[in-house]
Amino acid sequence: MRKCVGCGSILQTNDPSLVGYVQREDQIYCQRCFKLIHYGSFKGNQEVLSQDEILAKIQKSSDVIALLIDVWQLEFTLDLPLIKALEGKEVIVILTKVDTLPFNTSFERLLTYIKAKLKDLQKLKIQEVFLKTKGHFKELFLDYLRAKGIKRVMLCGAVSVGKSTLLNELKGDDILTTSVFGGTTLDLNTIEVDDIEFIDTPGLIDPKSALVAVSNEFLKHLSIKDEVKPQVYQLYSDQSYFLDGLLRLDLKTQKKASLIFYISPRLNIHRTKSINAHEYYSRHLSEFNYRGDLIKHHLDLKDKCELLIDGVGVIALHHLKEAELYLSKNIAYTIRKAVL
Repeated sequence: MRKCVGCGSILQTNDPSLVGYVQREDQIYCQRCFKLIHYGSFKGNQEVLSQDEILAKIQKSSDVIALLIDVWQLEFTLDLPLIKALEGKEVIVILTKVDTLPFNTSFERLLTYIKAKLKDLQKLKIQEVFLKTKGHFKELFLDYLRAKGIKRVMLCGAVSVGKSTLLNELKGDDILTTSVFGGTTLDLNTIEVDDIEFIDTPGLIDPKSALVAVSNEFLKHLSIKDEVKPQVYQLYSDQSYFLDGLLRLDLKTQKKASLIFYISPRLNIHRTKSINAHEYYSRHLSEFNYRGDLIKHHLDLKDKCELLIDGVGVIALHHLKEAELYLSKNIAYTIRKAVL
């Protein structure tokens, strides 16, 4: 049984409309992966394993688990059914996309916060936590596995967390197919690095993530790929902020306050006086790259806190007591103390 080295699907030469199709038996990439690699053409809504089947395979596996968590998605990932499937297992946590954090981020403070969050997951046997940064991660990670005598590791995580990208870096070769689109990996895919077997798994869907809610075209605007440059705004009066049509944030202030956006630079921020917000939204609706059905949420805030939007990023709110958030009904949010 031959598998596509890019996505893990079983190769076949019978039906071009099905996954794993190749024109010749000597080809190692399916046609879907070939088009994605060479032309950026992505055919979504294809699956070999259902979400339940992926979870079942992870749950039944006796391998050490490497749980990859997008550093921007931490709180939301810990609420996924995936975490329950990992109960009782030896888990190595790897925080991905750390290099996209602002240059002045305190990694020590971030790591302390992350470990505190993970400590609440008492049924997981967390062995170690790695921050995947440029530099010595590969050596540190492989040395750790060798020292522990670990020969097989199964990688799992939400869609677009960077499992295949990490394996390519460990291998030193872009053999696995990667893309900004979720659902690139379709089946279990095994790759060997220095006598250690790594099993890549399809990403688990976070149903309340903007990465799932938006179109593939808008996903290119939304995804955080490079170091985030904080966008700072000072408030001297009541103002409303829009992120395209994803959300609207109404802020009331009686003294000097500020907010900082940690988001993709390709996302458009629109602001206006709150008294004009409804009219502004209606007038500019056609200009937004994404338009969702916005639901109103009242936010009670502490002096320095951060509003996390699932799949979008972080908005730091300073010296504000309350706000009104209008958010697409398909996207989750949460509030935490200031970490960035």
